[in-house]
Amino acid sequence: MSELDASQARCARHGDYTILFKRAQVDDGLIPLATTTLPPPPSGPQAYAQPYAPYAQAAPGYAGGGPCQNHPQMAAVQRCSRCSAKMCATCDFAFPGNLHLCPRCVTLKPEMSGTRKGMMTAAYVLAIVSTIFSVLLFAGSLQNMPELAAGLLIQFFMLDTSLIGMGLAFGAIDKKFSNPASLWVAAIWNLIVSAAGVLLIIIGLTRGGG
Repeated sequence: MSELDASQARCARHGDYTILFKRAQVDDGLIPLATTTLPPPPSGPQAYAQPYAPYAQAAPGYAGGGPCQNHPQMAAVQRCSRCSAKMCATCDFAFPGNLHLCPRCVTLKPEMSGTRKGMMTAAYVLAIVSTIFSVLLFAGSLQNMPELAAGLLIQFFMLDTSLIGMGLAFGAIDKKFSNPASLWVAAIWNLIVSAAGVLLIIIGLTRGGG
């Protein structure tokens, strides 16, 4: 999002926005307080901006109730999908897929969830297994084996393993959030090994048919 002037900003995807408040350049772990002076809440002056752990599990549907953590005089209408902070309509950044983010989380780089990290790790393990087998294959370790047995080993340890790894890596890619380069490396690595496995099987079938 680019700032046009002190009161207007423009998002390349969602259009123009009015700037109501700004977050500090250094993230202090708090929800940014509004710059507009507001009367104290009924219970007395107090800071509603509380520290919280970002990127928690997505909050369930919010039925409303309670004050906005950024504007205590406004009723909350949503919870942040990452940190569960209560938000009024002004603080709610709505995205496709029923994703709602607070002003702080919408400006921070999102982290990968535990599930996506697990899928990426499994993709790397499978890529390593298939690569080790490929090295042994090209080193001639299978040349004394019967063609059928060698073909089955190539099918399982090289092709099937890398195809599963590729599926896990691409399955962990999420268009809504950032995808680290390591995730793309896992996907492309498995893709290359699986392509080599398909090529070897085609060569084997061609020679066998000839």
